[in-house]
Amino acid sequence: MTSRSLDIVIVDSDEIYLKKLAGAMSTGRKNNCIVRAFSEKRKALDLLKISQPDALVIGQQSYCDEFKDSFTGKTIILTEDEVSGEHEMSRYRSASSIMCAIGDPVRKRSDHHDQRDVFITGVMSFCEAEYKNAYALTLAEKEAAYKKVLYINLDEFSQLRGRLKTTGGYTISDAIYAYRQGSVDSEFIRKAIGRLGRFDFLAPTACADDLAGLKAREINRFICDIAAHYGYSRVILDVGYALGEPWEVFKFCDAADIPYKEGMDGRLSEFDSYMHRSGKTFIMDMIRRIKIPQQLLPYNDASWFDGEDKKWLKWLESDRSTL
Repeated sequence: MTSRSLDIVIVDSDEIYLKKLAGAMSTGRKNNCIVRAFSEKRKALDLLKISQPDALVIGQQSYCDEFKDSFTGKTIILTEDEVSGEHEMSRYRSASSIMCAIGDPVRKRSDHHDQRDVFITGVMSFCEAEYKNAYALTLAEKEAAYKKVLYINLDEFSQLRGRLKTTGGYTISDAIYAYRQGSVDSEFIRKAIGRLGRFDFLAPTACADDLAGLKAREINRFICDIAAHYGYSRVILDVGYALGEPWEVFKFCDAADIPYKEGMDGRLSEFDSYMHRSGKTFIMDMIRRIKIPQQLLPYNDASWFDGEDKKWLKWLESDRSTL
């Protein structure tokens, strides 16, 4: 099977080196690689404002904070030294080595995502699911005051199923089934979308296996295409542990929040250690840790629906540092 084309942007001030590397990379993946090369970093930055490639390969002398702000996907910084890691490697390594370092990254935005300017926030937590759900639901309610918001729950055996129901009883499982059949404008998907307060939701599934088989790339395409077709500009993705590695979906999110309670420093530290050991430090760079204040504790799964949502909403709207 032929793999999809990789879209790579290369930036380096040495034009001779740039041309050689671009030529070698564009032919090194069986002509299935789109390479755009820039010796002037300003032109590359202008491109990144309107188009997000799969990967950025950039000389150390050209790399600056503007690139970090404009592109949060797979980045390889070419150094003068023999460095090998998640972000850096020697510029004297072969083009095939650089391609291996790039791998097959998840594309941050689909074409639909760019057209509709969809902003995705992933929410994951080591707290009880009640707290994670409450934070994600409140964030959806807050954002829905100004934008069209879709809340998607990826919990296994979600406790929200009794609350987030649609008239026909359709769920995200039905929506995924229809999507895999090649249909976005589908009755299955329309009937799986419900309304709660100011925002819409995809009803949670009764079968965790339907989510366990999803890969990060498929979730990416599914969310971006659904959001584009139905006109959502904001998606709140409530990430659960039905997925094997839930943090993998953060690769295509625009923001990632981890709400936590007092006394969870040890678990967060272990998570940090694992992410660094497994070469996923680029995901850690985008994660925001949101400490749940004591006045919102204790909590039960019905509280958000029985008036406690106003307390959570007041907290999020007042604490600007978390958003």
